[in-house]
Amino acid sequence: LYLTATVVTKLDTNLPENAQVTFILKDTRLVTNRYVDPLPFRRFIAYTERHPLANANAAAVLAGLLESLINRIADVIERVGADIDSTSAVVFNRQNLPGGKHRRTQRDFRKLLERIGQSGELISKARESLASLARLLAFVQQSTITMPQDVRTRLRTLSKDVFAMSDHASFLSNNLNFLLD
Repeated sequence: LYLTATVVTKLDTNLPENAQVTFILKDTRLVTNRYVDPLPFRRFIAYTERHPLANANAAAVLAGLLESLINRIADVIERVGADIDSTSAVVFNRQNLPGGKHRRTQRDFRKLLERIGQSGELISKARESLASLARLLAFVQQSTITMPQDVRTRLRTLSKDVFAMSDHASFLSNNLNFLLD
């Protein structure tokens, strides 16, 4: 079974990137072909070294790697959501004056635009990754390759998570556009 996904990398830098990762699942082996070393892969390897029985077969390793990737994207979406909330508070903040009058505070809109742009870039790359992972998960679930039932259950759960995260990422993207307007 050959599966290729677009994975967002370099999330902790100012220039996140999307890279291709190919998973090859054959019998008792899982091979990844990639030209990047994403943090979720390193975290998964560290986890597997501490819990070797948690990933007893190749299909379970595939599910674990996908879970790790999806959890990392969830962290990014959460971070963007928090950043949107704080940016919104700054953009729409008014100081209350006596008599019910309001005075706008001075803000550096250039820095706000940069923050909004960075958030937009992150959410865009996350959405692209989620769409790719949704296709990959659908393909795996429709495949005829033999997998333990617990792994199939994990993959179904991941599909639901990806769908929900995609909806939330779209919501955040709309909020970013509102802030830009």
